[in-house]
Amino acid sequence: MTDMQSVAIVSQKLINRHPSGNQSSVLDTKDLWYMATGMTKADPSLVTLFTEIMAKNQSVAASMSSLLTVLSSMAYYDQSAQFQTSDQVSQVYFETVLFPQQSRGFAALAVVLFLHLIIVVAIVVMFRRLTRYTMIGNAWQNVAQIVTPMTEELLNGSTLAKDSSVSRRLRQEGRITDKVKVGYLEDADNERYGLVHAGLYKRLAQASKE
Repeated sequence: MTDMQSVAIVSQKLINRHPSGNQSSVLDTKDLWYMATGMTKADPSLVTLFTEIMAKNQSVAASMSSLLTVLSSMAYYDQSAQFQTSDQVSQVYFETVLFPQQSRGFAALAVVLFLHLIIVVAIVVMFRRLTRYTMIGNAWQNVAQIVTPMTEELLNGSTLAKDSSVSRRLRQEGRITDKVKVGYLEDADNERYGLVHAGLYKRLAQASKE
């Protein structure tokens, strides 16, 4: 289909003979070769639709899908007059506006904005007060703080391990439920921060070492 101005989708078996009761139409804008075969020419608007989509997407599937959608829509509206049953229906219309038109809409908007502002302020305050060791966007700190005496053995022997294998090992060692946080490593030779046990788990870990 190199010539996008003349596209014909037709099986060779339909030429010179088409079954009784079937109507074949040709998507062709120029030639009249199909006149002797008993075929008809499709509506020019359908031909234009098909050829434009083909020229843009180079996809027969997308072109045929669009063509069948239009044909289905046309068939629906052509046959809709045959349906005589009538009934009451309800429709809901939505209109896009730039500002609330009623007091309830304004109140809902004000409440949502107020809650959003409170949540944002709370997150900023908590992040400012509780974050001390790790900076946003600093990948090196994240990597360096993961490698600690608590994880060094696990990382050294699991460079090619899967998540399931590591989880199985931690479960066997009884460490699958450990809670950790980033803090100061007390047993380090120099000032260093990394993963340490948090809260009750820190006391249990110290007691197990003793």
